[in-house]
Amino acid sequence: MPKKNVAILFADVEGFSDLDESLLRIYHQVLVDKIWKAILAKIERAEPRYSNSWGDGYVLIFDDILSACMAAEGMREAFATCSASEGTQVLATHDLKARIAYHQHGVEFTHDPFQDRKEVPFGPGLILTARIA
Repeated sequence: MPKKNVAILFADVEGFSDLDESLLRIYHQVLVDKIWKAILAKIERAEPRYSNSWGDGYVLIFDDILSACMAAEGMREAFATCSASEGTQVLATHDLKARIAYHQHGVEFTHDPFQDRKEVPFGPGLILTARIA
C-alpha cells in the first residue's frame, strides 16, 4: 500500500473526565454538534478525508495542512464560545478546553473490517499525534 502524506489533527477535551454523568449528556447533545459544525464552517477547501471520535477524543485527517489548521481554529472557537450557546451554560462553568495537536505524516489507507470502512488510515503517524497532544 502506498503512503500518502496527510495532515493529522488530534484533539481531546481538558476537564472531560471530571464531568459527571448528567454533564456528559449535555456535552454530547449540545457541544459535540457545535464543534462539528464549527469545524465544517471553517474548512472551505475540503472536508476531512477521515474523521472519528471516541468519548472526548477526535481525529481528523486532511489532504492539506491548511484545512487541518482551519478545523483546529473552528474547534477552538467552538469551545471559547460554548457559554453563549443554549444548553451549555453549565458546561462553561467547568472551563472545558480543547487540547489540539496536528502534524503531517505519511499514512496508508486500508479497509477496516471492524468499522466496515474502506478508507481508514494506518501508520505510526497516528500514534505520534496522540502522544504530542
